[in-house]
Amino acid sequence: MVDPPLLEELHTLVKGPSETHIIKNMEHGFRFQQEDKTMVRVKKLLKILPSRPLNPDG
Repeated sequence: MVDPPLLEELHTLVKGPSETHIIKNMEHGFRFQQEDKTMVRVKKLLKILPSRPLNPDG
């Protein structure tokens, strides 16, 4: 998981071509997530995210 502004730096860090994609409402496990990603909510999200459907755009 990377903050979107940091993705703009990717092309300067890799040798060769690079490509990035930002998919709205998707967490790193390819599931729907609309809540804010804060450290306070991480424990709760880790419990509920596995029960959510996969994001079809992932």
